[in-house]
Amino acid sequence: MNIDNFSNPLRAAILAAVEVGTLIAGGRWSRAGQEKAHPTFGIASVTDSDIEGQAAIIARIRSQFPSARFFAEEKGNDYPASGNEELVFSVDSVDGTTPFRHSLPMWCTALGMMQNGIHTGGVVYAPEVLGGLTIAGEKGRGVRLWEHGSNEGVPVRVSQKVPSRPYVMTGVNVLRLGWYDRFLSGLQRNLRPRGIAESGALGLALVAAGRVDALVQSPQLPHDWIGGYAMLREAGGEIRCYHIKRGEMVAVACLTAVDYDYTEERLGFIAGHKELVQELFSTLQRSTRRAQE
Repeated sequence: MNIDNFSNPLRAAILAAVEVGTLIAGGRWSRAGQEKAHPTFGIASVTDSDIEGQAAIIARIRSQFPSARFFAEEKGNDYPASGNEELVFSVDSVDGTTPFRHSLPMWCTALGMMQNGIHTGGVVYAPEVLGGLTIAGEKGRGVRLWEHGSNEGVPVRVSQKVPSRPYVMTGVNVLRLGWYDRFLSGLQRNLRPRGIAESGALGLALVAAGRVDALVQSPQLPHDWIGGYAMLREAGGEIRCYHIKRGEMVAVACLTAVDYDYTEERLGFIAGHKELVQELFSTLQRSTRRAQE
């Protein structure tokens, strides 16, 4: 797998994601779930693969970058980071735990990279999709895609034009939370979602690769979006972020410390082709204003 185009820290992240993701897919650790606390729904599932895979990734990166800090999904307080340190990685060893537990393929291992407070890169590896799908990107170095065991990555970008019937996906919680009902019912027929991203990081990566035209996500925890954030922007995509305050959508002009807080799912977003994102974002704003009237 040729990754020479990327910096040493991102190469380390790519190798860790592929190595550990392959171990997870191969059954190195259990897929059986147990309950954990969740800031929105009260409880969620976690597996040994989530926990042990995360530890394995962090160990691999620390062996090369001992001073690196981490945003980690499991036991996040053990790896405190603000995002402003010299080198920070977000780690989600199994993003899409529900499909993973049910032996379905749409999950991934996702890592994001920040340097001195700037999102600079990320990698998503989905070992059970398309013979092993890897999408990685870094600021100023492009975004590449590998599939079916290919060695050379193919340069990719977001969709260059909006098709008449765009492929729009939503995160699973957009369907679970009644707050989005007016938004979904108010969309023009051609903009109604055609797929569900049970892995937020994989959804973002597929948008960056031009396989999906737009992704609508409800508020997320940091590890859910950091892995795909930099690659989406490097691939020429637009990402519009928002918070939900007192039942109304509030546009976020720039990310702040609260968006990296693990105590609450705060940052929602719409990502994809610029024109499509603007239309979906405006529709979401209008739907929440009507709900308050």
